[in-house]
Amino acid sequence: MAKSFPNTGATVGLAADRTAMTSMVEGQEFFETDTNKMFVYSGSGWVETNTWGTTSGVTGVNNLIVPPMVSATRTAAQTISNATWTFISLTSEVFDTNNMFTATDTKITIQTSGVYSLSGQCGYTPGNFDVLFVVEKNAASALAGTMLLASFIRGITISDTNTSMAGIFNLTAADTIHLTTYQNSGGNLNTSPNPKPTLSAHLIGRTS
Repeated sequence: MAKSFPNTGATVGLAADRTAMTSMVEGQEFFETDTNKMFVYSGSGWVETNTWGTTSGVTGVNNLIVPPMVSATRTAAQTISNATWTFISLTSEVFDTNNMFTATDTKITIQTSGVYSLSGQCGYTPGNFDVLFVVEKNAASALAGTMLLASFIRGITISDTNTSMAGIFNLTAADTIHLTTYQNSGGNLNTSPNPKPTLSAHLIGRTS
């Protein structure tokens, strides 16, 4: 059952409670406890407030409250074959405000076009081998996409095979982003769980 808070003009309840409401007033807010989404009534309909853009009926107000952003990580080591470019298989989300990540996927998928801050990190246990990490766009297979970020570590014998990359890019809805790696140790090698392999995207602006 939905609960109203008269002093704030807010109502809390299930999505079904919101859609069943009548006699709403412009500016009225509703938080859905089953979807963790916030809505405001524009005078003609409910507007989800964590979407990007302006809405007719809410003149001059941008209804973005939480911008599209995602961070996905891998919680356990992943075995990477020798001399083979491989997608890092991400297993869990740290946060995701725009449905950009599905658990156990190898990618994040952009839902809202705009300018994004991208970052990736990964590492291996130390050893005398070369390591490469790439953040790539729209890759049907490992290293078959557009390379956005890259990091190369020459063979070393200390715990310095962890690296991070970051940059700002214009991305379009449906673009996919992968974290890809390569190692030439001569055999299979596990990624390091500390720091965890992580891929993140944060919308910081729009191009139109």
